[in-house]
Amino acid sequence: MKKHLRSLFVYPLFLAVGLGLGFAAPRAYAWLKPNYVEGDYNAHRNGATTAVVLYSASWCPYCAKTKAYFAEHKIAYTEMDIEKSAVARQHYEQLGGGSIPKVLIGNRMIVGYIPSAFESALAKVASTK
Repeated sequence: MKKHLRSLFVYPLFLAVGLGLGFAAPRAYAWLKPNYVEGDYNAHRNGATTAVVLYSASWCPYCAKTKAYFAEHKIAYTEMDIEKSAVARQHYEQLGGGSIPKVLIGNRMIVGYIPSAFESALAKVASTK
């Protein structure tokens, strides 16, 4: 009887651990890598007077979320619409193209809507001033 009760607890435990590993293993690299790329992005600021530059497009929902986040947190930024400005499009392509929004904060480029990365980059910029 004890053997059957133990089996009732051990098998679900192994199943739960296996499912957890199956879920976590493919995502571990994404969880561990930084959500930004560091580099010298001064050439891509296009004369912006703010510390934050946003490469975006009017139809992009994540660009809209990024703009709303910046407005909510009173973060000054310069928007570079890649569809309305040929210069913005050229700089965007030089940054690797692909996904938008691309946000330049200090020496970091953040691709996508990632509030935690925005906060980290802004804190780093503030600490270097």
